[in-house]
Amino acid sequence: MAFKYRETHCGVLGFFRAILKLSLTCIQGRRPPQVAGSIGPYGVFLHDGSEYNGNYVDTITLEELKAWHRHQMQCLVTAGVDIIAMETIPSQKEAEALVGLLREFPNTKAWLSFSCKDERLTCHGEPFEEAVKLSAKSEQLVAIGINCSSPELISPLLTSAERSKHPSIDWIVYPNSGESWDVNSGWQVCSSKRSLASLAMEWKQMGATWIGGCCRITPSDIKELYNALRKPKLTDV
Repeated sequence: MAFKYRETHCGVLGFFRAILKLSLTCIQGRRPPQVAGSIGPYGVFLHDGSEYNGNYVDTITLEELKAWHRHQMQCLVTAGVDIIAMETIPSQKEAEALVGLLREFPNTKAWLSFSCKDERLTCHGEPFEEAVKLSAKSEQLVAIGINCSSPELISPLLTSAERSKHPSIDWIVYPNSGESWDVNSGWQVCSSKRSLASLAMEWKQMGATWIGGCCRITPSDIKELYNALRKPKLTDV
């Protein structure tokens, strides 16, 4: 289904409301649904691949980042989404801007997930532990974590930041397939050595309560993940 809209506040708001209505229609009859409204990194707008490294934050202020994200957050909140997904954020600075902006909508809850380049650092190069510590001060966040990063990095990253996460905030993890994106040649094949489902059981043991998949994760991967996470323990039988 295609939606036509003008680049005005009313046009974008109408578009978001239509998408929200369609989402709710698709999941009627299941348990009470939660619809998340996604806000991704500023770098996507630049069309230069910088969403994968966050280098744009070196030349833009916190207030400029807030101003960029404000319109979309306002539209999503007004449209009636249940939660804001601030996702694939490559830097601590952009996370700080989004968490600060969220305070302008005090009745809104959100999750925040970073993209990370190795077992310790965000894609822009800040320690994941420090990024979590700064963000965890928000009372509006229900979860903090990692997405669009290699599955093999998740456990070390969670371990590195365990002391920085507030007990009232959950871990959220939804990695990609382990492949990387090259601006010139596209996806570089390098799949994870372990299945998403087997790794997810490890993340669950580490306290992750929101678990899923991101880029290049297939429907069959999600089905396997669902079955693994739903499998009862021997003590539950």
